[in-house]
Amino acid sequence: MHFSLLMTNLWIGLCNGDRGLPTDLHKLGYSTGLIEWQFVNQDRDLVEPDFMTWSEQINHTLMCEWKNGANASRDQLDRSARVATGDLRSHAVISSNAVANHDVVIVGLDENQLRLQISLDAANSKFPLIVTTEQGLERVSQSFNEPKLESVFDPLVIDWSRVPTSYISCDGESELWEIAEVVVPEILSEMQAGVMIFVGRDLAQSISSLWTHMGPQAKSALESKVNSTLSAMQQHGFSQYFKWDGRQRKLMASTNLHSVTPTERSRMLQRLRSTQNKFVSTLRAQVEPGHPESGIQLSLDV
Repeated sequence: MHFSLLMTNLWIGLCNGDRGLPTDLHKLGYSTGLIEWQFVNQDRDLVEPDFMTWSEQINHTLMCEWKNGANASRDQLDRSARVATGDLRSHAVISSNAVANHDVVIVGLDENQLRLQISLDAANSKFPLIVTTEQGLERVSQSFNEPKLESVFDPLVIDWSRVPTSYISCDGESELWEIAEVVVPEILSEMQAGVMIFVGRDLAQSISSLWTHMGPQAKSALESKVNSTLSAMQQHGFSQYFKWDGRQRKLMASTNLHSVTPTERSRMLQRLRSTQNKFVSTLRAQVEPGHPESGIQLSLDV
């Protein structure tokens, strides 16, 4: 799971008060929030925080930006700095009881702290910078506009083995093999219910429990990755079971599992699961050269 996705899952868990995680944010009333939700600032420029959460309890909103690299975009920082209370209420559709005050927080890797701080300083940014460490999350510069957050990240001790990964299991930045690990079991489950036609957007929604919390770009990116996975399925082992229609963006099963005997259904599912494992392994080899299946190439017709 890549850094941004890990951070999204972590902060959702922190807001929900998940067992094994610190409950500071949850006790302050922060909610599950919005993921890559687009809105415009007072200058009508587009803003798209990686994650937004808010608390009506303390009338405050947090806009979070995940940075797995060593730089922060000056343009992005400037656009975020121009977000006003009215923008959050009118354009981000956040409760009027949670926008009296807001903070933009930059969250990055400890190893990139110096470079990120240089980027923030160059933009004259006063956003708090939080870095991930072995101990958890630590604020290393600037103060929050909300005083109640001042001591929360100094540091926020986290057992990284307890970070949830199921809120958003994959997204538009995930590798195809990570998408396949989730999508193919969903297809097999739906096949057992008699479904024979699979559409990328429907599957993307099925594997995303927080679909309604995701912005349009996040939904579109995930749908595109799911379609690429469906296309790849026909090219490696699944061709006798499915046909991919690239024009209509749908995968069609060749057999209705309800039309075969229970014994045949069980055998077919066993073969499909075996093919699934091989498929995921092959996709993984495309991005991990040392993997046993490396060297096998797939072309994607999407």
